[in-house]
Amino acid sequence: MPSRPTHPSWATTSLRTAARSALACAAAALPALAQAPTQPPTHWAFTPLAPLPTQHTTSATTLPQGPIDALLDEARTRAGLHPNPPAEPHVLLRRAAYVLTGLPPDPALAQAYLQDPSPANFAAAVETLLASPHYAERQARHWLDLARYSDSNGLDENLAFANAFRYRDWVVTAHHQDLPFDRFGTLQIAGDLMVDEPDVGPMGHVATGFLALGPRMLAEQDKPKLVLDTVDEQLDLVGRTFLGLTLGCARCHDHKFDPVSHRDYHAMAGIFHSTKSFAELGHVAKWLDVELTTKAAQQQREAAVAAAEAAERTLREARDRAERELRQELWRAAGRYLLAGAEQLPLGVYLEAESSQDTSLRADDQTWGAPDCTILHTHRGGPQFAAWPVAVPAAGVYHLWARAAAQESRPMRLLVDGRETHAKTLAETTGGWRPEHQRWCDLGRVTLTAGPHLLRLEAVGPHVPHLDALWLGPEPTADGLAPELVAAAARYLARGRTGPLFAPLVRAVRGEPFAVAGAAAPLAACVLGEPTPRDLAELVGRYQTLFAAAALAVGSEPKKATQPLADPALEAARSGLFGSQGVFDLLPEQWQHCLPETAAAELARLAAAAASARGAVPTAGPRALCVAEGEVKDLPVYARGNHLAPAAEPTPRGVPAVLTALVPGPRMPERQSGRAELARWLFDAGNALSARVFVNRIWQRAFGAGLSRTPSNFGLRGDAVVHRELLDWLAADAIAHGWSQKHVWRRLLASAAWQQSSADAPERRERDPDNRMVWRAERQRLDAESVRDAMLAIAGTLDRTMGGTLLATKDRDYVTNDQSQNQADYDAPRRALYLPVVRNAMYDLFTAFDYCDGSVHQEQRPSSAVATQALLLLNAPFVRKAARAFAEAALAAVPVAEHEPLGARQVRWVWAHAYGRAPSPLEVAAAERWFATAAAAGQTAEALPGLCQMVFASNEFLHVD
Repeated sequence: MPSRPTHPSWATTSLRTAARSALACAAAALPALAQAPTQPPTHWAFTPLAPLPTQHTTSATTLPQGPIDALLDEARTRAGLHPNPPAEPHVLLRRAAYVLTGLPPDPALAQAYLQDPSPANFAAAVETLLASPHYAERQARHWLDLARYSDSNGLDENLAFANAFRYRDWVVTAHHQDLPFDRFGTLQIAGDLMVDEPDVGPMGHVATGFLALGPRMLAEQDKPKLVLDTVDEQLDLVGRTFLGLTLGCARCHDHKFDPVSHRDYHAMAGIFHSTKSFAELGHVAKWLDVELTTKAAQQQREAAVAAAEAAERTLREARDRAERELRQELWRAAGRYLLAGAEQLPLGVYLEAESSQDTSLRADDQTWGAPDCTILHTHRGGPQFAAWPVAVPAAGVYHLWARAAAQESRPMRLLVDGRETHAKTLAETTGGWRPEHQRWCDLGRVTLTAGPHLLRLEAVGPHVPHLDALWLGPEPTADGLAPELVAAAARYLARGRTGPLFAPLVRAVRGEPFAVAGAAAPLAACVLGEPTPRDLAELVGRYQTLFAAAALAVGSEPKKATQPLADPALEAARSGLFGSQGVFDLLPEQWQHCLPETAAAELARLAAAAASARGAVPTAGPRALCVAEGEVKDLPVYARGNHLAPAAEPTPRGVPAVLTALVPGPRMPERQSGRAELARWLFDAGNALSARVFVNRIWQRAFGAGLSRTPSNFGLRGDAVVHRELLDWLAADAIAHGWSQKHVWRRLLASAAWQQSSADAPERRERDPDNRMVWRAERQRLDAESVRDAMLAIAGTLDRTMGGTLLATKDRDYVTNDQSQNQADYDAPRRALYLPVVRNAMYDLFTAFDYCDGSVHQEQRPSSAVATQALLLLNAPFVRKAARAFAEAALAAVPVAEHEPLGARQVRWVWAHAYGRAPSPLEVAAAERWFATAAAAGQTAEALPGLCQMVFASNEFLHVD
């Protein structure tokens, strides 16, 4: 590999200087580049709604059912075209059911309508579908495509949006309630500013998930760039979704096609830059979320939290004071504790953990242990245990301790001679897994006879703490001394790793001479000066003299108790007693057992008060992704979109100048972002652009293609609207009826244009191959969700529960990365709307059938026909399972009599539920041949499931005519 080229320092400096100069020149040129368009808008989308003609002429070949058909008929007449006849009743109902609910028609509804397929009964069927909660689910999914809904962040840090489902459920509820679209849009842009309104409340925060759900480069270390990238994504989303404009194209320069200037972009970007989208901008930034509660409940909880924190603070201060006083006492009594501990040594048994003669655990002195601290830890799956034979010198009650490290609780059960004495012990946490986190943990008391015994520890769960040593000693009985601390001194001395300070004491306990030699000499000389101590008691007395000097050096200041002392001998005394791994290095809960009765009682009272205060804190409410008001500021124009090249002056917040001809731009408040003003401007009755985009999207859902076939781009490079008058009439009608989506649906589905058949006509297709004159209905392929949901619905296994989440991953945990796999569960029989949408790891069935990209605004899904779709339908376990359930439902409804083969009765039932019609004689004959072939092969049990699977894979099932 060639070496990387290097540049001399002068060249690097010159390059940097040139870059800074270029940026400065670009910034200076911004005012000239960022001028608003000077020509008045002439493009149809930027003009007011066109007035409707007072009369319409119609051809003799059609009977218009309203303005929609009258306007279309005029256009067809001019083009020399005429529409198709009405679709057959069963086709019409199936079309309405899938368009409105994404599910096949309910059999009861179908039976009622098909008995009398009159216009009045069809209108009644449409009302039933509009009132169904499944209508809300279906329309919500369309909106979620625009809102780039997902349950994870994607990009560099694919973390779980575990609370995103609340936004999805809010969208479903809004559609079920037919929330006026202008209100629906306003809440998604500025709902957090409306939470005080009675009909909004905390759900206003949830609605702003529309702005919060975008993918973010959370680990981007250029934080201003991260914020501006987020602003750009939000601005572009609002522009495409509500205005049908690609405003994001003006980030770096004037829009190349539309009259939106570089300055217009930054005027609008200031609104979203004044909006807070992140809770913090650390190494990995955190998106903003809030607790969903009322202001009164929030204040009540804050007061309760403050009271609990005060009680905790009082308890903590009392504990610190009691521990400080205990330390002072221990300085004075340390020698006595060491002497008492030394006297315990011959009576107890010390065991290194690795001395176990029967264990499934692994000895480790490299990874989690150390050369002087060999530990046992979980090695592989299966039972986790270790056992140690011990010889007890005398009968009595013994206390068992284990030296262990545990960052999380991993309890074990204790068995003595095969009998369980403690079902759950050793559950303490010590702060980590390393040798420096090792602490002595109390396993409990056991009554033993003199002689040999077998101690055994077994994991309660799949893992064990990191075990270093065990100490089995009798209950200490020293007068005036805390038994816990006597045991601590005994364990410390028994371990024998005391360093140079206590080496003479350890040798003395073992009966060795008080010799001073080697590295121990400098410290040992402090306690072994001439003359040599005559016995152990005199040696301990000299230690006490050293402790007294160290105590004076430490004093009563709490900080000094944990800070090294300047004098080496005094520091050795301090750390030997109270430092990490010292004699009195105990877990916090162990300290409290050593306090005097009065201090212990006071701490118990304060602990009970703190627990009561904690218990009085109301449970935290659910949380939701959202945005909030941030630091309000106008942005300068950035040259080429580069935040390092700002213009000298900020650009006042505002809206694109070209659109102020429709509705004057709003006046931006000084202390708020301006999102509320932006929303009011967007949905002003005079803003023809927002209304046109709104009704065009519903037309797109109903007819398969919008009147403008670029529904998120009404700009100059967007699709030209052939039926301008019709689009404007629909927009004006929607505004007049309170922006009701259901009203627009009623208008469209009642039209002859929507109710006509999808039959082809070659001569008309040659004249109008794209069906711009709407002379026939468009045959539409079911989308991914409807393919899946229809199988479950027809099979009778669809769980119609609404709302909630199926994402198992905790909020902000990784959903997918190099080490973890997608934990999402796609097997639940809920509607596909509720299955997790994980960016970078989509469900296979979704991707096969052109599911949306959850990372971007998607105005319309593609519709492909590829071999992988057929292969999936013929082989996927999900499809086979659904087909078997469908067959079982058919046999339950139309059972086969004894000695009677499968036949026409079962076929008719399957056809009625899958296609909404009766089978033809040819179809019945083909199905019966299939049954006969299966019977001849001895596979009768697979015949009907196989037929049901073929139905699922058929074109008629996958398409709506």
